[in-house]
Amino acid sequence: MARHSTADEVLAGHILALGADAGGVYNAIWNELGYLHLKWSQYRELFAGSEARFDVLNRSAPTFFRLLGDVLWEDTLLHIARLTDDVGTGKRRNLSMRALQLAISDNALREELEPLIQDAEQKASFARDWRNRHIAHRDFALSLLEGARPLEAGSRQAVGDALRALDAIFQAVERKVFKADIVFDPFLHTGGALDLLYIIRDGILAEDARQARLHEGKLLPEDLIDAPAL
Repeated sequence: MARHSTADEVLAGHILALGADAGGVYNAIWNELGYLHLKWSQYRELFAGSEARFDVLNRSAPTFFRLLGDVLWEDTLLHIARLTDDVGTGKRRNLSMRALQLAISDNALREELEPLIQDAEQKASFARDWRNRHIAHRDFALSLLEGARPLEAGSRQAVGDALRALDAIFQAVERKVFKADIVFDPFLHTGGALDLLYIIRDGILAEDARQARLHEGKLLPEDLIDAPAL
Protein backbone atom coordinates (compact mmCIF):
# COMPACT_ATOMS: atom_id res chain seq x y z
CA MET A 1 0.00 0.00 0.00
CA ALA A 2 1.32 3.43 -0.97
CA ARG A 3 2.28 5.66 1.93
CA HIS A 4 1.47 9.36 1.82
CA SER A 5 4.07 11.79 3.12
CA THR A 6 3.20 13.85 6.17
CA ALA A 7 3.06 17.63 5.99
CA ASP A 8 6.38 17.83 7.86
CA GLU A 9 7.99 15.38 5.44
CA VAL A 10 6.79 17.38 2.44
CA LEU A 11 8.13 20.60 3.96
CA ALA A 12 11.48 18.94 4.69
CA GLY A 13 11.69 17.78 1.07
CA HIS A 14 10.98 21.26 -0.25
CA ILE A 15 13.61 22.80 2.03
CA LEU A 16 16.18 20.14 1.09
CA ALA A 17 15.69 20.82 -2.61
CA LEU A 18 15.29 24.60 -2.59
CA GLY A 19 16.96 25.78 0.61
CA ALA A 20 15.43 27.07 3.82
CA ASP A 21 14.01 30.35 2.50
CA ALA A 22 12.78 29.29 -0.94
CA GLY A 23 11.71 25.86 0.32
CA GLY A 24 9.60 27.37 3.08
CA VAL A 25 7.96 29.85 0.71
CA TYR A 26 7.38 27.15 -1.91
CA ASN A 27 5.78 24.85 0.65
CA ALA A 28 3.51 27.57 2.00
CA ILE A 29 2.28 28.59 -1.47
CA TRP A 30 2.01 24.92 -2.47
CA ASN A 31 -0.45 24.47 0.40
CA GLU A 32 -2.29 27.68 -0.52
CA LEU A 33 -2.73 26.61 -4.14
CA GLY A 34 -3.92 23.16 -3.10
CA TYR A 35 -6.49 24.72 -0.77
CA LEU A 36 -7.61 27.07 -3.54
CA HIS A 37 -8.20 24.11 -5.86
CA LEU A 38 -10.15 22.35 -3.12
CA LYS A 39 -12.46 25.33 -2.60
CA TRP A 40 -12.99 25.75 -6.33
CA SER A 41 -13.80 22.06 -6.75
CA GLN A 42 -16.50 22.40 -4.08
CA TYR A 43 -17.96 25.41 -5.87
CA ARG A 44 -18.06 23.55 -9.17
CA GLU A 45 -19.64 20.47 -7.63
CA LEU A 46 -22.46 22.61 -6.29
CA PHE A 47 -22.97 25.25 -8.94
CA ALA A 48 -21.46 23.99 -12.20
CA GLY A 49 -23.06 20.58 -12.30
CA SER A 50 -26.19 19.04 -13.75
CA GLU A 51 -29.76 20.29 -13.66
CA ALA A 52 -30.47 17.53 -11.13
CA ARG A 53 -28.02 19.15 -8.72
CA PHE A 54 -29.63 22.57 -9.14
CA ASP A 55 -33.00 20.94 -8.43
CA VAL A 56 -31.65 19.55 -5.15
CA LEU A 57 -30.34 22.98 -4.15
CA ASN A 58 -33.55 24.79 -5.06
CA ARG A 59 -35.85 22.26 -3.37
CA SER A 60 -33.88 22.07 -0.14
CA ALA A 61 -32.42 25.44 0.90
CA PRO A 62 -32.26 27.89 -2.03
CA THR A 63 -31.51 30.96 0.12
CA PHE A 64 -28.65 29.24 1.93
CA PHE A 65 -27.10 27.86 -1.23
CA ARG A 66 -27.37 31.23 -2.98
CA LEU A 67 -25.46 32.82 -0.10
CA LEU A 68 -22.95 29.97 -0.07
CA GLY A 69 -22.37 30.38 -3.79
CA ASP A 70 -21.65 34.10 -3.38
CA VAL A 71 -19.28 33.45 -0.47
CA LEU A 72 -17.34 30.71 -2.25
CA TRP A 73 -17.11 32.78 -5.43
CA GLU A 74 -15.78 35.88 -3.69
CA ASP A 75 -13.41 33.90 -1.47
CA THR A 76 -11.99 32.18 -4.55
CA LEU A 77 -11.33 35.55 -6.20
CA LEU A 78 -9.70 36.85 -3.01
CA HIS A 79 -7.44 33.80 -2.94
CA ILE A 80 -6.38 34.26 -6.57
CA ALA A 81 -5.71 37.95 -5.96
CA ARG A 82 -3.54 37.19 -2.92
CA LEU A 83 -1.37 34.72 -4.82
CA THR A 84 -0.73 37.30 -7.54
CA ASP A 85 0.10 40.15 -5.17
CA ASP A 86 3.46 41.91 -5.28
CA VAL A 87 6.21 40.81 -2.89
CA GLY A 88 5.13 43.36 -0.32
CA THR A 89 2.52 45.89 0.72
CA GLY A 90 4.14 48.75 2.59
CA LYS A 91 6.42 47.17 5.19
CA ARG A 92 4.64 43.81 5.10
CA ARG A 93 5.76 40.87 2.99
CA ASN A 94 3.12 39.03 0.97
CA LEU A 95 3.01 35.30 0.36
CA SER A 96 2.69 35.34 -3.41
CA MET A 97 4.19 33.99 -6.61
CA ARG A 98 6.44 37.06 -6.76
CA ALA A 99 7.72 36.23 -3.27
CA LEU A 100 8.53 32.71 -4.45
CA GLN A 101 10.41 34.02 -7.48
CA LEU A 102 12.40 36.41 -5.28
CA ALA A 103 13.32 33.62 -2.83
CA ILE A 104 14.68 31.26 -5.51
CA SER A 105 18.45 31.51 -5.85
CA ASP A 106 18.70 29.84 -9.27
CA ASN A 107 18.82 32.79 -11.68
CA ALA A 108 17.86 30.67 -14.69
CA LEU A 109 14.78 29.36 -12.91
CA ARG A 110 13.84 32.85 -11.76
CA GLU A 111 13.99 34.05 -15.37
CA GLU A 112 11.96 31.05 -16.53
CA LEU A 113 9.24 31.93 -14.03
CA GLU A 114 8.96 35.58 -15.12
CA PRO A 115 6.70 35.12 -18.19
CA LEU A 116 4.64 32.53 -16.32
CA ILE A 117 4.06 34.92 -13.42
CA GLN A 118 3.22 37.74 -15.81
CA ASP A 119 0.67 35.47 -17.50
CA ALA A 120 -0.87 34.55 -14.14
CA GLU A 121 -1.05 38.20 -13.13
CA GLN A 122 -2.77 39.08 -16.39
CA LYS A 123 -5.28 36.23 -16.09
CA ALA A 124 -5.93 37.16 -12.44
CA SER A 125 -6.51 40.85 -13.18
CA PHE A 126 -10.29 40.43 -13.04
CA ALA A 127 -10.03 38.88 -9.56
CA ARG A 128 -7.85 41.71 -8.38
CA ASP A 129 -10.35 44.25 -9.68
CA TRP A 130 -13.16 42.47 -7.82
CA ARG A 131 -11.01 42.34 -4.68
CA ASN A 132 -10.03 46.01 -4.83
CA ARG A 133 -13.37 47.57 -5.74
CA HIS A 134 -16.06 45.13 -4.60
CA ILE A 135 -14.94 42.54 -2.01
CA ALA A 136 -12.21 44.00 0.21
CA HIS A 137 -13.46 47.53 -0.45
CA ARG A 138 -16.70 48.95 -1.83
CA ASP A 139 -15.98 51.49 -4.53
CA PHE A 140 -18.35 54.39 -3.87
CA ALA A 141 -19.12 55.32 -7.48
CA LEU A 142 -19.46 51.67 -8.50
CA SER A 143 -21.87 50.95 -5.65
CA LEU A 144 -24.04 53.97 -6.45
CA LEU A 145 -23.80 53.41 -10.23
CA GLU A 146 -22.33 56.89 -10.69
CA GLY A 147 -20.53 56.35 -13.97
CA ALA A 148 -17.78 54.12 -12.57
CA ARG A 149 -15.96 51.67 -14.80
CA PRO A 150 -17.74 48.30 -14.51
CA LEU A 151 -15.96 45.46 -12.78
CA GLU A 152 -13.84 43.31 -15.05
CA ALA A 153 -15.89 40.38 -16.29
CA GLY A 154 -15.63 37.34 -14.05
CA SER A 155 -16.67 33.83 -14.99
CA ARG A 156 -15.95 30.20 -14.19
CA GLN A 157 -13.84 30.10 -17.34
CA ALA A 158 -11.79 33.07 -16.14
CA VAL A 159 -11.19 31.39 -12.78
CA GLY A 160 -10.13 28.20 -14.53
CA ASP A 161 -7.71 30.14 -16.74
CA ALA A 162 -6.19 31.86 -13.70
CA LEU A 163 -5.78 28.55 -11.86
CA ARG A 164 -4.08 26.92 -14.84
CA ALA A 165 -1.69 29.89 -15.06
CA LEU A 166 -0.85 29.56 -11.36
CA ASP A 167 -0.37 25.81 -11.77
CA ALA A 168 2.06 26.43 -14.64
CA ILE A 169 4.36 28.33 -12.28
CA PHE A 170 4.53 25.37 -9.91
CA GLN A 171 4.86 22.95 -12.80
CA ALA A 172 8.00 24.80 -13.96
CA VAL A 173 9.58 24.52 -10.50
CA GLU A 174 8.57 20.87 -10.10
CA ARG A 175 10.08 19.88 -13.44
CA LYS A 176 13.28 21.84 -12.93
CA VAL A 177 13.95 21.02 -9.29
CA PHE A 178 12.09 17.79 -8.56
CA LYS A 179 12.07 16.25 -12.06
CA ALA A 180 8.36 15.52 -11.67
CA ASP A 181 4.91 16.83 -12.56
CA ILE A 182 2.42 18.23 -10.08
CA VAL A 183 -1.35 17.94 -10.37
CA PHE A 184 -3.73 19.94 -8.18
CA ASP A 185 -6.90 19.32 -10.18
CA PRO A 186 -8.90 17.14 -9.93
CA PHE A 187 -8.48 17.27 -6.16
CA LEU A 188 -9.45 13.92 -4.65
CA HIS A 189 -11.44 14.24 -1.46
CA THR A 190 -14.30 12.75 0.53
CA GLY A 191 -16.93 14.33 2.70
CA GLY A 192 -17.43 17.21 0.30
CA ALA A 193 -20.24 18.95 -1.54
CA LEU A 194 -21.22 15.98 -3.70
CA ASP A 195 -21.62 13.75 -0.64
CA LEU A 196 -23.87 16.38 0.92
CA LEU A 197 -25.97 16.64 -2.24
CA TYR A 198 -26.61 12.89 -2.24
CA ILE A 199 -27.76 13.00 1.38
CA ILE A 200 -30.08 15.94 0.67
CA ARG A 201 -31.41 14.24 -2.46
CA ASP A 202 -32.18 11.09 -0.46
CA GLY A 203 -34.02 13.23 2.10
CA ILE A 204 -36.09 14.90 -0.63
CA LEU A 205 -36.99 11.51 -2.13
CA ALA A 206 -37.97 10.21 1.31
CA GLU A 207 -40.17 13.25 1.94
CA ASP A 208 -41.81 12.88 -1.49
CA ALA A 209 -42.61 9.27 -0.67
CA ARG A 210 -44.03 10.24 2.74
CA GLN A 211 -46.25 12.90 1.17
CA ALA A 212 -47.50 10.35 -1.37
CA ARG A 213 -48.38 7.93 1.40
CA LEU A 214 -50.15 10.73 3.27
CA HIS A 215 -52.18 11.59 0.17
CA GLU A 216 -53.14 7.94 -0.30
CA GLY A 217 -53.91 7.37 3.39
CA LYS A 218 -51.27 4.65 3.65
CA LEU A 219 -48.99 6.07 6.32
CA LEU A 220 -46.27 3.92 7.85
CA PRO A 221 -45.61 3.93 11.62
CA GLU A 222 -42.39 5.92 11.15
CA ASP A 223 -44.34 8.63 9.28
CA LEU A 224 -46.04 9.55 12.55
CA ILE A 225 -42.83 9.97 14.53
CA ASP A 226 -41.73 13.58 14.99
CA ALA A 227 -38.19 14.25 13.87
CA PRO A 228 -35.87 15.38 16.68
CA ALA A 229 -35.19 19.09 16.85
CA LEU A 230 -31.81 20.21 15.50
